[in-house]
Amino acid sequence: MHPESNNSLYCCSLAKINSLSVLIPDGETWDAVKVLRCLNHVPGITVHVLAKSRLPLARLSRYCSSCHFNISENDEDWIRAIRSLVRNLRIDVVLPVTERGVEFVARNRKTISEFVAVPPLADYDSITLGFNKGVKSFP
Repeated sequence: MHPESNNSLYCCSLAKINSLSVLIPDGETWDAVKVLRCLNHVPGITVHVLAKSRLPLARLSRYCSSCHFNISENDEDWIRAIRSLVRNLRIDVVLPVTERGVEFVARNRKTISEFVAVPPLADYDSITLGFNKGVKSFP
């Protein structure tokens, strides 16, 4: 829907955002590119990407404000990289876009939310159960 439409809810939600800086911590897939394209339609949002690969697709997007590389295989290193970017780029929100990223943020929500906002997510066990649809959850 276009911002100039009569939908006041849409217009009011856009008007409240003066500036918002978002970090996609799992930007090595097409999912990050799709989210970049979507967020581009909201005025005042800048999006930064953190990826495991040196040449993520998202870095080629004109909607990506900056792209950073982190090869960490453990949660502590990944959190350290996010914390550094949050501090240096003044990130407001960490927005995971892949299954791996959502699991990571849910698993480390308490630590990450101490220094940056995280989206509302289910608890880690529920997310894991949802992603493992082939596993029986009932006796």
